[in-house]
Amino acid sequence: MYDEVSLTVLVDDMPSVEGVATAHGLSILLRLRSGTTTREILFDGGPSARILRWNLEALGEKLAPDVVVGSLMHYHHLGALARLGLLKRALLPPPPLSIRRRGFLLRSVPGVPGVRLLLALNPWPEQALLVESRLGEVLVVGCSVHGLYETFGRAISQLGAPFAVIGGLGLSSRDFVNLSFLRALARAGTRLLLPLHSTAWEARRLVLEKYNKFPLDFEVPGVGCQVELR
Repeated sequence: MYDEVSLTVLVDDMPSVEGVATAHGLSILLRLRSGTTTREILFDGGPSARILRWNLEALGEKLAPDVVVGSLMHYHHLGALARLGLLKRALLPPPPLSIRRRGFLLRSVPGVPGVRLLLALNPWPEQALLVESRLGEVLVVGCSVHGLYETFGRAISQLGAPFAVIGGLGLSSRDFVNLSFLRALARAGTRLLLPLHSTAWEARRLVLEKYNKFPLDFEVPGVGCQVELR
């Protein structure tokens, strides 16, 4: 269990601050602190190494992750990792159409206690992070390519509602199924809902206004937004 979990959005479809570049994709830098030990996880890299580097400089961040995780076998999540030489050591999901059954799998991250990989077994397998914080579990998702409910709903229903759901939710403001699922999560105890990549602007605002209960310092989440859980 981590005393503090902080995250910075490095790449996203939309900006939260001035001076950053946007791209269709996602990259999140997580810092996990337990006592005097801090570990860094890079979750996805976005499509462009140039954009990732630009945003790192604009946000005053340096990239030296202990672990690199890829959520989805697609260029807009892994392109920058390939160009920066990080793909070879990244923990990746299986390729599309390689899964013959439905459900989900959990596995630990070597050398990083309190962090698990959640693999959704779908035609396009997708991998999320589960981080144990002192406030509760933090679920970080990349794209929700089948929609959040279809991609991770089965796992969430069995594991219980996490404290936070962060990342690509595959959501529009008229998506009744997934909005209903987010409402159910909020009622079940999920406090932080941070919609990013693959989520429409109107849907991001709707989620923050109606379902998110965690105080945030920005109007709409995107590149440059930072959150601390402690």
